[in-house]
Amino acid sequence: MSWKVRRSSVKCLEALIESRRDLLLSFYASLCPALLARFKEREENVRADVFAAFSTLLRQTRAASGHRGLVVPAAPSHSDPRSVDVEEEEEPAVAMLKKQVENERQTV
Repeated sequence: MSWKVRRSSVKCLEALIESRRDLLLSFYASLCPALLARFKEREENVRADVFAAFSTLLRQTRAASGHRGLVVPAAPSHSDPRSVDVEEEEEPAVAMLKKQVENERQTV
């Protein structure tokens, strides 16, 4: 596939991420793994656009974290006994991001 097609595809994904914040959880399930896989892109200009799209995804996550309707309680950590007493709340998109990062870290 041509680098021009790959670059245009990434730009379309970035526009979709920017305009549809309501689909953020879906993006983490479908687009995040694809973007992470494209970090190894051989063309520098395409890779730069992939980083820009992922950066947009992170910015949208930060912007959406202010909405209280999306917050769910986080699971207590068994490694830290102090965290069992304090119930923290975590944004679902942030939880999905952490999960994706953990999956990528394990593959490396």
